[in-house]
Amino acid sequence: MTALAGIVVAFGALSIVWLPGLAAQIAVQLVIGSAVTIFPAVSSAFALGMAEDNQLSKQIARNEVYTHTGNVVFALIAGAVGTFIALQAILVEAAVFAGGMASSVFFIKKQRLRNEELPPVFSRALVQPTVLYVVVTLILS
Repeated sequence: MTALAGIVVAFGALSIVWLPGLAAQIAVQLVIGSAVTIFPAVSSAFALGMAEDNQLSKQIARNEVYTHTGNVVFALIAGAVGTFIALQAILVEAAVFAGGMASSVFFIKKQRLRNEELPPVFSRALVQPTVLYVVVTLILS
């Protein structure tokens, strides 16, 4: 699911460059906005699946550090690319980063993931913020 969402975002970023019409831009933005809503829920699911019960907050914190570090690196590179190459090149860079994120899913060691069923309280906690996030993202996009 994460790899597919990354691929959709990558092609969406490239489509912004390739399809200049207003209707196409709106459609591409809706597709990208829908695809990126998957990432927070999947990140939480990976944290739940990879961490022991007493290490969950540490695993989530570690995931967030990597997420924010990646955002900072992307922003710095985007600034340089936009300044020295072209503004459209930022979208190509976004496609490369999204493709890299999609391929990184295949480096997760399956033996590190726990597959037992989550207690119902965790299942509800994961679903409700995700639905809210999707609705807010679609409204604000």
